[in-house]
Amino acid sequence: MRIDQSMWRHGKWSRESVNPASQLVLIFSTTALLSQESLWAKLRTRHPNAHLVAACSTAGEILDAHVFDDTVVCTSIEFERSNVAIATAQLDEGGDCAALGALLIS
Repeated sequence: MRIDQSMWRHGKWSRESVNPASQLVLIFSTTALLSQESLWAKLRTRHPNAHLVAACSTAGEILDAHVFDDTVVCTSIEFERSNVAIATAQLDEGGDCAALGALLIS
């Protein structure tokens, strides 16, 4: 497994190059930044072959041993012998946990 991290801050990335073979990118930022379509366009261009999964943070974004505010922190992951599939469901779709789990694996 290969893991790389980068941060979008003040209009630029902390690292210019990324692993083009990354299959999954975990994205941490604020709701305000994650709601910007221009950011998603940058992320899709930067990681064209990866599934992008975002999470909002109100306590700051962590990169290495530091906590930042109003940034976008991306952790890109390349798995050596695994495939990645993403499934989503609304909490009110399943009725209970078992039904929601069944919905996600279907």
